[in-house]
Amino acid sequence: MAANTPEQLHELFAARFCAGDLEGLLDLYEDNAVLVTLNGARTGREAIRPEIQALLGMGLPIRMETRVSTCAGDLALLSCQWTIEGVGTGHTVEVARQSADGFWRFIIDHPWGL
Repeated sequence: MAANTPEQLHELFAARFCAGDLEGLLDLYEDNAVLVTLNGARTGREAIRPEIQALLGMGLPIRMETRVSTCAGDLALLSCQWTIEGVGTGHTVEVARQSADGFWRFIIDHPWGL
């Protein structure tokens, strides 16, 4: 299943994170997406892979609640509040784009917000 709306990216991310589905999570990103980490930005799915794999390695569930979703054509600005049990809570800032196939994917993901 792919995201039919920008907000659905958060729903799918949480479901796949809780299921430990690394490939499913990576499918939510464009090929050349950027993930901002505490150690700098990672560009492209293969560079993002170990970052997400490390998060999944914690084996903890995540909850995500969309706070902002604003669209301008095929672009969307998103923000959510995330909670990882035993770790804490934070706010994201993301940019998503609707691809030619009609589905939404992250192009910029900043899980620590601004």
